[in-house]
Amino acid sequence: MVNVRRMLCAGLLVLAVQVATPLAADPAPQRGMFLLAAPKVQHPMWRETVILLLEHGPGGTLGVIVNRPLDVPPEEFLPEVPGIRERELRLYLGGPVQREGLIWLLRSPTLPQAAREVVDGVGYGNDPALIAERLIGGGGDRELRLILGHAGWAPGQLAGEIERGDWRVVPADARSVFAIDSNSQWQELMGRAGQLWVARPRTALSRG
Repeated sequence: MVNVRRMLCAGLLVLAVQVATPLAADPAPQRGMFLLAAPKVQHPMWRETVILLLEHGPGGTLGVIVNRPLDVPPEEFLPEVPGIRERELRLYLGGPVQREGLIWLLRSPTLPQAAREVVDGVGYGNDPALIAERLIGGGGDRELRLILGHAGWAPGQLAGEIERGDWRVVPADARSVFAIDSNSQWQELMGRAGQLWVARPRTALSRG
């Protein structure tokens, strides 16, 4: 009986330590990170969205949703671009801001000068001429994605939403942007986010 009591006490002690030890904060948002909508976010625009941050700094934040494919053929939006129908590209909804504006994401071992690198081997831009150039001339591109609209935050706005628990922040990479099916992208990345949570100092718990 004594041994059983000791085992129970030890188990309760371990449980108490686990409960009292809060989880680590996510990485700070920056270019090349994903924002994952928290499960509590149920707005139709943002529910289970995966957003790739393209820019983040004192002037605000720019990102694009990467898991909202549209049922609009890209040749309807860019009829003047030769070869776009043969490439079988898809249009994606990038966010509620400037939905008529085009942003492209390009994965290539050699990014063009017009591209701004987001993660290793992935860049973005908004010059339609580059789309025609890459479609016609090749260039070793592995992926080219066309995105309409974007998401934006004023200075300090995103930090407030993260503090409120609306978003999880996880590192991005080329595979996570392009190779994961859009239907399962949020679920897979949320699983990755859970693995990143580790113990942190107890003092953080006092903030509630």
